[in-house]
Amino acid sequence: MATINQVKQLAEADTPLLFFECVLPSGEMQYWSSHSMVFNGQPYSARVLKHNLFDLQLSADDAMDGISQLSVVLANADSAISELNTEIGLKGTQLTVYFAFADLPSGTITTESTTLFRGVAGDPDEITEDALTLTFTNKLSLQRIPLPEVRIQRSCAWNFPASPDQRAEALNGGSLGRYSRYYRCGYSADVAGGVGNLSSGQAFTSCDYSRTQCIERGMFSRDARGNVTKRFGGFEYVPSLITVRTAGATTTHPSPLQENSAKYNDPVPLVYGTGWIKALIIFSRNDGNLTHMEALLSMGTIQGVMKVVVNDIEIPQAVPGHDMTATGWFS
Repeated sequence: MATINQVKQLAEADTPLLFFECVLPSGEMQYWSSHSMVFNGQPYSARVLKHNLFDLQLSADDAMDGISQLSVVLANADSAISELNTEIGLKGTQLTVYFAFADLPSGTITTESTTLFRGVAGDPDEITEDALTLTFTNKLSLQRIPLPEVRIQRSCAWNFPASPDQRAEALNGGSLGRYSRYYRCGYSADVAGGVGNLSSGQAFTSCDYSRTQCIERGMFSRDARGNVTKRFGGFEYVPSLITVRTAGATTTHPSPLQENSAKYNDPVPLVYGTGWIKALIIFSRNDGNLTHMEALLSMGTIQGVMKVVVNDIEIPQAVPGHDMTATGWFS
C-alpha cells in the first residue's frame, strides 16, 4: 500500500477522505465521512456536509499551528443525529479524525492512514431541518474547557445515571463529591437514602431530559416519598402575550409585552463571593395588575439574596401572611 506522501505527489491522485470516528458518552460508536466507505473494517456513513479542519491557525491565540476547534456540519434530514442528541446527548463525544486516499469507484482505501485531530464535543451549535452543526475542542488545545459550561436550554443539561453504579454515585457524588457528572441530576431511587421515583418497583434507566420525564422520575420538585429534589436544569419559556383583566375593569385586554433577557444557548452566569449582578430574566408575564418574573442568578449553590432592585426601586422580601401587593416582593 502506498504512503500518503507518495500519492499526494502524483499528477492524478485518488480522492482524499476524512473519516470521523466518534465515541458517544454512552460508549456507542458512530462512524461518519463525506462518502460511504469501509475504513479499518468499519462502514462509514455519508454524513459530513462541511468542516473546517484544514483552516490552520498559525500563531493562534492558543499557541497552536493547527486548529483549536473543529466545526462539523452533519446531514440530519432523517433526524438520526437529533435522536442521538435527545436519547444520549452529544456533549462529551470523543472524536478521532483519520485521513487517507481512496478509490471511490471501487470503494477501497489506497494509502495508509494518519490521525489529524482528536477532540471532545460540546452541545450542538445549531439544529435545522436538514443539518446539525457540532463543534469539537482539540484535546491539545490550551483552552479545552469553556466557561461557563452550561447553556440556557429547554432540556435538562445534567447527565442521567442509567446504571446501578451511576445511581450510587449520583447520591453523594462518590469519590468526586459534587464534582461527579451524575451528582447534579441526583436520581438514586433504588439506592438506600436516595431520591426519586420508581417505575413498577424498578429504577428508571433512561431520560429524555424533558420536564415531563423529570416530573415522572420525581426529580422536578418532590418525589413520591416527599423528598425535596428540584434538580431540573432546563428553562421553559411561556407566551409573553396573554389576555388579562385589570382590577376593577369590566373588559379584558392583551397583557403588555415583557422582554425575557435570557436567550437559548446563552451561557449561565458564574458568580463567586458577594456582589451586585444583573440577573437574566427567564420568565416574565403581566396579569394586568402585577408583573411576575423569574430571574436566573448563577450556577451552583446560592447562600442567599440580600437585596433586589427593579427599575431603581428596592423590592422587599416576601413575608408569609402579609398582603404585599402594593410594594411587590421577592422569594
